[in-house]
Parts: sequence; C-alpha cells; structure tokens
Amino acid sequence: MKELLSFSTRAEAEMFCSVLENNGISCLVKADDCGGMRPALAFSTGGYMVYVEEKDYTNAYALIGPEKKTKKKK
Repeated sequence: MKELLSFSTRAEAEMFCSVLENNGISCLVKADDCGGMRPALAFSTGGYMVYVEEKDYTNAYALIGPEKKTKKKK
C-alpha cells in the first residue's frame, strides 16, 4: 500500500476513506495513537494517514480536492 494523504483527525481520515470506498477504491487509515487511547500522539507522528493500493493511487489522487493537493508531497 502507498500513503496517499494525511489528516489531523481520525474523523477526517475516515470520511475521506469513505469517499474513496464509494468510488471503488480500497483504503486503510493508520495512525500511531495507541489504538485511539492517546489521539494526541498522532500529531507528533504525522497524523492519520490514508493508504491505498498502488494500482489505485492515480485514481485516488484525482479525488483529492485542490486545497489538499497543495499540501501533499508526491
């Protein structure tokens, strides 16, 4: 899997993952937040990352809004 984008909250990441899944793209949200027990840890480790399969990366990237594309490092 390849990292597509990161978010500052799990809710945002899960909502975007829902958008991907509604467009037929499998995704995974990962974060180092002690299983949700310490959400503040995610801020120091890069936030909540959304991963997609390599084969779906281009299609998933096309669904990112312009405000997020400016922040995304390819």
